[in-house]
Amino acid sequence: MIYAKHKDAPAYRGIHPNLDLALAHITPEFLASVGPERVELKGGDVYATRFTYETVPEDESFFEAHRKYLDIHIMTAGSEGVEIAPPEALTEFDRAEANDFYAYRGEGDYRLV
Repeated sequence: MIYAKHKDAPAYRGIHPNLDLALAHITPEFLASVGPERVELKGGDVYATRFTYETVPEDESFFEAHRKYLDIHIMTAGSEGVEIAPPEALTEFDRAEANDFYAYRGEGDYRLV
């Protein structure tokens, strides 16, 4: 996981061309144009969606991991607590390999808000 402020994004350029493309689109103008429909920037490899959700109580939450893709979450309102732990330290309870989704339960090593 990378946790960074937008001003620090240039430090992550050059890791992968798809990440560079995603970071280049993190602008107020682009973000304002994204709705609930998927916006493809590079086919199914790089895309954006906007969604709104209510956070759940900690006892209902779980860890999420991906092996093929990565998520960039941009909070535009509110706040959310996020815990971090390596998947090998957790217990997997669900997976959808076709969607690159793996769900785990366990104790986090770090907590961010």
